[in-house]
Amino acid sequence: MSIPGEGEERKSTKQKTKEDAWRVARGRKLEVMMRQKQGLKANRVKKLFDFIDDYLEEESKRVATSNKPGEITAETFRVKSHHLKLLKKFYHDRSIRCEDLNYPKLYQYPTWRSNIDDLWNPTPPKTQHTIKSELTTIKAYFAYLFRLGYIPRNPDFAKVKSESLRNNRRDYLNPRQYQQTINTIRSWSRSKNLTPSQEYKRQVVYQAILIMSNAVCRIGELKQLRWMDLEPNTNLSKEDQKIGHLIRVRAEETKVGESRTISSPTTKHF
Repeated sequence: MSIPGEGEERKSTKQKTKEDAWRVARGRKLEVMMRQKQGLKANRVKKLFDFIDDYLEEESKRVATSNKPGEITAETFRVKSHHLKLLKKFYHDRSIRCEDLNYPKLYQYPTWRSNIDDLWNPTPPKTQHTIKSELTTIKAYFAYLFRLGYIPRNPDFAKVKSESLRNNRRDYLNPRQYQQTINTIRSWSRSKNLTPSQEYKRQVVYQAILIMSNAVCRIGELKQLRWMDLEPNTNLSKEDQKIGHLIRVRAEETKVGESRTISSPTTKHF
């Protein structure tokens, strides 16, 4: 059967009689005409999971080494891939045709994700915020299918009420707790019977924690620092420069893609 703009479709009707074969062929022809009249793709060689691979291939072209407008990091791409694997689990790893998409069923994805399913969803996320992040990826995937004309509309999902920022934020340490933490890590870094290699690595961890807590650096930013990113703070006296200095955090190493300069009392730790 010739499909305008999409080439030919060559398939068996899997029928034993000529009359039954014509019935199947006519049904498919009417289906093709209906979908094309709606502005949708008619060729159904690929299924829902096949298009996931196409979508991820397209997204992989946007991967950059740092945060830039219109691009994503390798970690973001990894998270997107994981979210779409969860969508496959929602369908019990059974791919379906795009035209057979069950919108009411898909609407229940957040509800399914919130509850334990011993086989397909044994560890629901701890926060609703995680489910909202998954939905961001899944909605983007279906928007991709809609843009290419494989589905008639974008699906809707049950509303997810995220936790308040006060309840969802990371805990912070008061001064007493912070000092207890530092003392514990210092003691751990100087434990007895350590090999020279173990002692060196533990000292690196200890100094790195002191730098991050005093310079307000994320771990990824600290890992990517170079010696050229450290500068003396000439606004300080010669004596104070032995304690404080400047850290230039490059835009490509930050989470938000913006550079910043930190005045930090961490000269000795470096």
